[in-house]
Amino acid sequence: YANLYNSGSWLYRAAVDRIAIDCFRRGYKWVADNDDISKIELVQKRHQIVDKKQQALQLARLDGEGYLYFDDGGKADKELTIETAGDLRFVNVIRGNSLSKLEKDNDPLSLYYGQPKMYRFGNIDVHPSRICRFVANRDPSTGDGVLTLQIVAEIIQKTNCTRDHIVDLVGEARIDVIKTPGLMDAVSDDEGREAMQRKVETTAGMKTNLAILLMDKEEDYEQKSSSFATLPDILESMRREVSAALEIPHAVLFGREGGLGTNGEMELVTYRDTIATMQKTMVEPACELLDALTVKTATGRVPDGTIYLEWLPLKQPTETEMQEIGDKIATRHKTLIDAGFEREVLEGPTVNALVEAGVAPGLEESWADWLKGGKSTEDDNEEGDI
Repeated sequence: YANLYNSGSWLYRAAVDRIAIDCFRRGYKWVADNDDISKIELVQKRHQIVDKKQQALQLARLDGEGYLYFDDGGKADKELTIETAGDLRFVNVIRGNSLSKLEKDNDPLSLYYGQPKMYRFGNIDVHPSRICRFVANRDPSTGDGVLTLQIVAEIIQKTNCTRDHIVDLVGEARIDVIKTPGLMDAVSDDEGREAMQRKVETTAGMKTNLAILLMDKEEDYEQKSSSFATLPDILESMRREVSAALEIPHAVLFGREGGLGTNGEMELVTYRDTIATMQKTMVEPACELLDALTVKTATGRVPDGTIYLEWLPLKQPTETEMQEIGDKIATRHKTLIDAGFEREVLEGPTVNALVEAGVAPGLEESWADWLKGGKSTEDDNEEGDI
């Protein structure tokens, strides 16, 4: 399957790479104080953590499993805990064929139940706490990953064959048929074959250049044409099956909408939900300790839950949609104040709503600075929007 990925058609690469790339197309942001965010992003950039996470996910889809090894200077075969870990020194992407799994931990009370008790790189044992393990197409009976191409290679191959056959038919769409009396006798020797070849070449040249067809009176000519009326539907059907097998919308995989009405948009919504689920249930848990160590290295503090990451959705609202969201939040704020709610109670949630919606980035910090400076009596007595 690695050969198909490296040397096969673009569909094999899309099957492996597209979902992994889309998982990190928008990426994620850190929620923390601005100073802490800058420090965390600096550590991420230094170790190329986001890019290496994407590589590991691509390897998982290619090989079934992909790995990141992160080092804090401690012994590789000892369990790493965030409280005792040193600063993050480096992060390496590891392919499955570069390591071996030792005895599996079958203790249901163990934190590492179902994982190997140790991974082995060459002659070095590595504790699973130091490994980010990405598992694609998990086999529920074993917990191991399954190669993506193992699942979809057959339908991709059939689709490619269908396309190739259609392309071949295009070259034979129109065939000139000339019935020549005594043909077999004429080409029975070298001289006759050469004469026939010159005749055919001369006839084809005149037909192409001068739109004239010269034939012997005894010869019979006809032209056979192929019909392609149903071929686009057949190819489209095969492509739709590929899209379904890969769980990638037709519009995303082949670059245009497939189908009419709202079907295309429904597929895109489902696809974005699939990506969001993978981010939250596969990537984030696999990298939990690495992310915590990144925060600790950047801030010097053990994460206490006040610093966390948020994935950015693939679909971004337009400026018009952003304006509408802001108007709705402001209208809701005013409506609640008019209904008798205390303004001081509503201001904080409204600021949070505007910031989280992306309508007013930076407003939360300005709001906090204003609170520290105190509110004037005139502001306290005002009613209406903040």
